[in-house]
Amino acid sequence: MAINIYDSVNQLEKDLRQSDQYQALVDVFKKIDADEEVSKLMDEFKKIQKDFVEKQQRGEHFNEEDQQRAMDSSKKMQENEITKELLAAEFQLNTLLQDINEAIYKPIRELYE
Repeated sequence: MAINIYDSVNQLEKDLRQSDQYQALVDVFKKIDADEEVSKLMDEFKKIQKDFVEKQQRGEHFNEEDQQRAMDSSKKMQENEITKELLAAEFQLNTLLQDINEAIYKPIRELYE
């Protein structure tokens, strides 16, 4: 009997959305959206990350001013309770995703052992 793997993937997506790890991340984003100061902090951090990636793609390097902006923004992120909560929630979700990835690749990995 043939199995439709996409049915399993779609169910996995639904299950992931119901997981404690995903729900914790959703809750943190609600807190961020409700706090204007934290929202601005996140926007600044994302802009710095985007600028860094764009400069890398163009073969440019971050200058001292760029590096200082990145360090200052990172420090603010680490000092804020909501963004610390975000980092913890992202870590937990990432751990879950790594476990899922391990399970998905297990049969393939076993073939090569």
